[in-house]
Amino acid sequence: KLLLWTLETCGPIFLKLGQWASTRRDLFAEEVCNELSKLQRNITPHSWKYTRRALAQAFGERYMDDVFVEFDQKPIGSGCCAQVYSAVIRTSNGEDDYLNVAVKVLHPGIAQDVVRDLNVIKFVVSFSSRVFPSLNWLSMREAVDEFAALMLMQIDLTGEAKNLEIFRKNFGEDRRKIVFPKPLWSLCSRDILVETFEN
Repeated sequence: KLLLWTLETCGPIFLKLGQWASTRRDLFAEEVCNELSKLQRNITPHSWKYTRRALAQAFGERYMDDVFVEFDQKPIGSGCCAQVYSAVIRTSNGEDDYLNVAVKVLHPGIAQDVVRDLNVIKFVVSFSSRVFPSLNWLSMREAVDEFAALMLMQIDLTGEAKNLEIFRKNFGEDRRKIVFPKPLWSLCSRDILVETFEN
């Protein structure tokens, strides 16, 4: 529990590293991986008050009348960058035609937190490389730069929506056995992603 609390307190980059480590049973003890796997979707959620403000900013103060028919205020999952809610929208097909959706909302201040964490890691890697030149063969700076690019992409949910579309396209039209969420572009922004809810 102390390990999870420490990673969560340190910020989103360290949470992501913990999530990565949970999948590396070839590098870490099974007990450590099992404990770190709790970080995959059980990060402490941000408040409903923040989510409500983000929804109002994205869709207007009347978002519950204009966009959503129902919105469950309890998140169904919370990760290192965002949390997800279930909701229902009325489709354009008709008055009584509804669609279950998943609504992903970035955590407050996530962009600044990610940049701060990356700067800390870059400083540590740069300092370590100067103090211990023998570590340069590990190419840590390049690895951190690659990791930074991936993390910065995660804090723009329009990028995730584009990737979902590419994923769906790459798997073709025959989706009888596997179903993928479809982003609803008219409801997507950098901070909010609305997609079809798939069980």
